[in-house]
Order: sequence, then C-alpha cells, then structure tokens
Amino acid sequence: MINPKSMPLDDLFGYFNEKTREWTDGALTCIMRKQAVDQSPNRKLINFDGPIEPDWVENLNSVLDDNKVLNLITGETIKLMP
Repeated sequence: MINPKSMPLDDLFGYFNEKTREWTDGALTCIMRKQAVDQSPNRKLINFDGPIEPDWVENLNSVLDDNKVLNLITGETIKLMP
C-alpha cells in the first residue's frame, strides 16, 4: 500500500541526477521491478491509499492501459506480466 501524497514525486517514481547521470528508483519503481520479474501465477496489487492527483496519476497512464508498461524518463520501460 502506498500513499502517494506522503512523499515527493521523486521518491514515488524515482529521479535522474543530471550531474552524475544516474537513475535512482523510487518506491513505486522498486515495487514494479520486483513484480515484473515474479513468475508466480498469483495476482499482485499495488494499492494507492490517498487522493488522486494529476501530478502522479498522469505518469501511470501507460501502466493503466492495455500496454501495462511503466515508461521511465531514462527511456527504460518496465513491462508487467499479464
């Protein structure tokens, strides 16, 4: 369960450090990476407990549609299992 209002967007999704050119995963990105490689047939849920804000829900459009892909600012994609 994640309350997206309890943390800045960088802590939720991750951020790209322009100086070092390194990507740091956020809470949601870490969870999605683990779920993307989990081959078990069990359904996995991520529960967002808090009000919907356009700032963060817009970043989830590609995950919520039929593609089920999280697109990161680095160009990397995290594809969820069907």
